[in-house]
Amino acid sequence: MVVGSMLKEQFQNSGRIYRCPEIVKDLRIKEGVNITYMQAWRGKNNALQLLHGNSASSFAELPIYCYNLEKANPGTVTHILTDSDRFEMVFVALGAAVSEALNFLVITELKSI
Repeated sequence: MVVGSMLKEQFQNSGRIYRCPEIVKDLRIKEGVNITYMQAWRGKNNALQLLHGNSASSFAELPIYCYNLEKANPGTVTHILTDSDRFEMVFVALGAAVSEALNFLVITELKSI
């Protein structure tokens, strides 16, 4: 948990992929601390969990997100696929894209008549 707290800052505003060998090297240089690859891996996972929460709570919020997306964007279609309480996929078609696709199909159909 200590390593995760130290790494949290690195992940907060970084778009780069911070790999475990780099974590081991950086902590040795910057902090003078020797850690193993496994400690770096666990620290990285702890830091990401501190920043983003765990996946179970994120997936629990997915139906609410889809509901709000449909409510805010008329014509939007969402579908969450699970297999015995296990997440498989989410489908999202924004209302604007759906109406454009339908317009395209109607125009194509009229041109072929």
